[in-house]
Amino acid sequence: MSLNIDRTQPRSRDRHPLCNRVAYILPVCLAAGWGCAPVETRFEIVAFHEGATARQLSERFDAGRYSRNAHRDLSIVFEVHDADMVETRPPGELGPLPPTTQIVTIQMFWEPRPGTTHAESSQTNATISYCLISGPDSIRYAGAGFVYLSKSQEGRIEGRIESSALKVAQVVGQPRDLFGRCRIQGTFVATEDKQLVVAKLLRVRRLFGSPGAHQAPQPATDLPLED
Repeated sequence: MSLNIDRTQPRSRDRHPLCNRVAYILPVCLAAGWGCAPVETRFEIVAFHEGATARQLSERFDAGRYSRNAHRDLSIVFEVHDADMVETRPPGELGPLPPTTQIVTIQMFWEPRPGTTHAESSQTNATISYCLISGPDSIRYAGAGFVYLSKSQEGRIEGRIESSALKVAQVVGQPRDLFGRCRIQGTFVATEDKQLVVAKLLRVRRLFGSPGAHQAPQPATDLPLED
């Protein structure tokens, strides 16, 4: 399956690193390899800053971890850590940036069934958050999306974020807002590990529920799931 990139917004050709280790601009079409090659965990972000052209970024994660609660709701977490110091800051800022940790969380409340579930472009079945944690500065983007599982077997799942719309929800310190309002899509693989899922979700809740965290100003209008 090929991912068709939305061409209604101009795309910047410049490189925009998330973690300087693996972030890069996506090509116009990305072969996801469904059914033909092993599915990897990779998320594509289309960022819509006010007054700026849309930027397209991507990050590859290791396989995530998932768990189910008593109601069979699904929680999935992904994390990638840039162990290398970033050498440059934005213009006007001095000194190196601390390593950046990225955490993506997905909480699915119902699962669509291929061939039986009718899905519309505006339909959602999950909450999604994307956290960037860099030293004392952190930012959390949150919103809703449509997620489905392509494979589910004992202890392992594969799936895809089909559509989503996120915006800045909380900040700690003075982080850079890399995404603004954004859309996230991508494929993922996860293995079952309830203990690790609980630990990572608790870390996020403690960080953004701390006294130093505050709600970010909200844009006048929300970004639709898709154009």
